[in-house]
Amino acid sequence: MKRFLKYFGGLLIVGLLFIGKTRASAAVMYDEDILSKSRDLEEVKAIEYTIISEAKKACTINAIGTSNAEDIIIDYDNAVRVYTDYRFFTGEEVSEQYVEQITGKCIESWSYVWQVPVSSRSTGKVVGVVVARQPKLNSSVNFSEEEKKIISEKAGKYTATDAAVITDERKLLMSYVKDIEASIPEGSKVRLFGTQPGFFQPVGAVISDGKISGIFSLGYYYSIQEHINEKFSIGKIYDYATLYPTIADITANNIEAAMNGLSTQPAGIEVVYKESSPLLWIVLSLLALVIIVLLIMTIIKLKSKRR
Repeated sequence: MKRFLKYFGGLLIVGLLFIGKTRASAAVMYDEDILSKSRDLEEVKAIEYTIISEAKKACTINAIGTSNAEDIIIDYDNAVRVYTDYRFFTGEEVSEQYVEQITGKCIESWSYVWQVPVSSRSTGKVVGVVVARQPKLNSSVNFSEEEKKIISEKAGKYTATDAAVITDERKLLMSYVKDIEASIPEGSKVRLFGTQPGFFQPVGAVISDGKISGIFSLGYYYSIQEHINEKFSIGKIYDYATLYPTIADITANNIEAAMNGLSTQPAGIEVVYKESSPLLWIVLSLLALVIIVLLIMTIIKLKSKRR
């Protein structure tokens, strides 16, 4: 009996440790960034047929009909959010409060996508299906009345925008998070960002001690590598403050290119790049104010000399 209790107790401890590790793994990301825990879940589930169809196409399975529906498994627990459009890497130190502020703006303006893992039993393939809300009507573009009506009706509704088979070279985004979770300080969080200067493709960021403390690869090629002459190793976390001077140079080059009408947006998982950072507009506004004050002072001095 004692031997049985000892054996049972050992199994219980192992079980508790396993549960603890599973919980710790889930706690690395914010609940709102995991689709199964997000308020967006039911809306995404409403387009399951489309998600399955796109996955079947990617797996070269006949996408018409639902006879093979039991072959497809959608993994909402490992579906993750990537924030896009707004710039997060705006200073040598980026506070967690600033990140929260901008992620809130992203959610309000639908500036994010979900990567939803879909697997096929028959082919053994896993597909990353990207879903995003359809944009609002752009008043600056000329559309017919019929087109305007269609766009307005679809605005804000989810659709599948891309689907790619997952390979050893390019895993699911959640897999990269799990690769580094044991390396980050206790209590840290992870968020995924797209369309950042030097990191147009999605990149992971570690948030600890009240700020963005590190950056890690999601298996993509990043343009920042051209500037630092170092390939981003998968599973390694790079110090954010050390990388920021290079990020700042790339930001300045991107702004100059945008002002000259040159495109700075490579193809990728995320939506169209926008310089939407409130910090950028604050800096530009202050510069404009300084120029105006200097002009006024110059005019006053010239009038004084004439007198």
